[in-house]
Amino acid sequence: MPRLNEPQTSFPQWPLTPTTPATSPVPPTSAAVQPPVTPSPQSPPQTPTQDQTQTYSRHASNPRALAFTQRDEPTHNAQRTSANAPAPYADAGVTDDGVAYAGVAAIKGRDATTGIEMEIFSASVQGGMQNEAQVGMARIGVSSDTGANSASMEIFTAQANLGYYNKDGSTGINAGATANVVGVEGTASTGASGVTGGVSVGVGGEFSAGVRDADRDGYGEIGLRGTLKLGLGVTVGIQIEDPRGWGVWDYFK
Repeated sequence: MPRLNEPQTSFPQWPLTPTTPATSPVPPTSAAVQPPVTPSPQSPPQTPTQDQTQTYSRHASNPRALAFTQRDEPTHNAQRTSANAPAPYADAGVTDDGVAYAGVAAIKGRDATTGIEMEIFSASVQGGMQNEAQVGMARIGVSSDTGANSASMEIFTAQANLGYYNKDGSTGINAGATANVVGVEGTASTGASGVTGGVSVGVGGEFSAGVRDADRDGYGEIGLRGTLKLGLGVTVGIQIEDPRGWGVWDYFK
């Protein structure tokens, strides 16, 4: 009687009879046992040292240097000019450290493409950490994008100031009162160290001293600035980076 699903071809029956290999099997050869490799001791982490030949324009940051708080918010009228595009201006507010300010101008601002900045028929006042009052017919100048290098001219301006935030970007102390018929001023800087000079026709005087870290490398700069106007006036300023940033002190250890 036929079976269901009967295979169409014959299959060998179980159990199968194993065939005898033609040759005797060769036992596998065990690989040579390698002795354990002892890892070489790691050198202790090295403390980075300052390049003895570095210069102030390219030295590495010093994590142990005094930390300076670099302010990005404008702290006085001139910085607000640089922070805006040229346009009619009216603004008032309070900075994050409590300085209240208000100002108006027919035109006030800096053109980012050319670097030209202007302040036409302006008046402003502020009080707090930095006290300042100023009026002016015209201030015109040009500056680099970082503000490190600049030149400016003033025509019929007057101002008085007393506080902590200085014109050179340093924080310390400043006091003064001046009036100008006309004046010119310029600053040349590496981004850290620099010099300022100016001449004018006017009366008054001002002084400032402070510290900053304009290039944000961990080495501070001291900034000194003075103006004296007795009919003819002169302005002199200097910003000097901590000499340890130049490696100078390394040769006197």
